[in-house]
Amino acid sequence: MASVRFAQVQKAYDDVQVIQGIDLDIQDGEFLVLVGPSGCGKSTCMRMVAGLETVTAGDILIDERRINDVPPKDRGIGMVFQSYALYPHMTVFDNIAFGLTIRKMSKSVIEQRVQEVAETLGLEELLARKPAQLSGGQRQRVAMGRAIARQPDVFLFDEPLSNLDSALRVRMRAELAALHREHKTTTIYVTHDQVEAMTLADRICVLHQGALQQVGTPDQLFSTPANKFVAQFIGSPSMNVLGPVTIEHTDQGKVARHQDMTFPLPDGRELDGVVEIGFRPNDVAVADDEHPACFVGTVTAIERMGWETYTHLDTPAGTVIVRIEGERGAQVKLGEALPCYVWAGRLHLFDAQGAAR
Repeated sequence: MASVRFAQVQKAYDDVQVIQGIDLDIQDGEFLVLVGPSGCGKSTCMRMVAGLETVTAGDILIDERRINDVPPKDRGIGMVFQSYALYPHMTVFDNIAFGLTIRKMSKSVIEQRVQEVAETLGLEELLARKPAQLSGGQRQRVAMGRAIARQPDVFLFDEPLSNLDSALRVRMRAELAALHREHKTTTIYVTHDQVEAMTLADRICVLHQGALQQVGTPDQLFSTPANKFVAQFIGSPSMNVLGPVTIEHTDQGKVARHQDMTFPLPDGRELDGVVEIGFRPNDVAVADDEHPACFVGTVTAIERMGWETYTHLDTPAGTVIVRIEGERGAQVKLGEALPCYVWAGRLHLFDAQGAAR
């Protein structure tokens, strides 16, 4: 196991700056997930750790050893690709053993390692097959097994589950989590799927346009996003963000107001002027006698998910998504005017200019 550190790492292709000077410490044994939209630089960061891309500026260190100029084979890295990258003419046994064979390990050690990995991943009965005879999930386990057999200091996973169907992704996520609990190997995992990020990560690193936006636990990113981008990227459906709204002083205290929409603010927020306001779909509900409406929206779309219903509302400040549970959600109709309130303690306010929370 090993720690990994990015020290002001930059990457440019000619005049195009892809990575904007990242500082990031990944702890020994940590499962860190890199997330962000396509083109944000997450795969580039991983490929620089693996030695598949050069570093333009700054340093990458594994256990405080600078590896910028270390050949990929000497970095102690095990990498699993999105495309599996298996050798089609080799059996499962030989694919798993490949990294050990080129290191000229003894046959007895190779046999033992492969058998241990096969048992861990449930591949014992598939060792004589070739990749063409395997399902997608089995191929992905073989690719993982090849990386595990090397006993690397750091695992790198580059969107390894994106080619699998949804049911298999759920199962493979559970297997990956169990493998990490067992081996405790430092892991860097790249994905665009925030469900994978939220369920697998010890910490999540959010990237946007090559710049680090926030690093924290899944709960920290969901509950206290650093800025509007993180707030809307983390969570499904994403956070509702409305604006601009104006903070006003009333006899009942501070409120944020936009036309007929009024949001009471908790005491203690030393803010004035114009801001943007955010709240998650599960923090807004249909108004009742106990909770007066903050706004009224017209139902434009309904997503019924069984016990819960996601209702899209047209409001004076933009579209709002509301999560409604149980029978009340089943009663919602298109075109209905729906009065809603928002839990004041769960409101997020963002700078109207810089978008910081």
